[in-house]
Amino acid sequence: MGRYLISFVALVLLALVGATPLMAAKFKHLNTLYGDGAGKMLKAPEGVACSSTTLVVADSGNERLVRYQITEQGIKGGTVIPLTGRVPLVTQ
Repeated sequence: MGRYLISFVALVLLALVGATPLMAAKFKHLNTLYGDGAGKMLKAPEGVACSSTTLVVADSGNERLVRYQITEQGIKGGTVIPLTGRVPLVTQ
């Protein structure tokens, strides 16, 4: 009985706050990335990090990070950040 009361109270509070139902996110394919700006192919890319303007790929097979710029026209660049001898096991 206690769980049902808690659920009911939570639903009432959500209704009072004006919560809207969840909506599915829509994604649009912009580019497929196979390499850096100089044309060297990615080898064993294992991690990705991004902000609103930057995408960074951990290219572990080549011991480097590759940084791309996100623009309204798509993804540009492919600046290499070498990590020789310092390849991270986990990227965050």
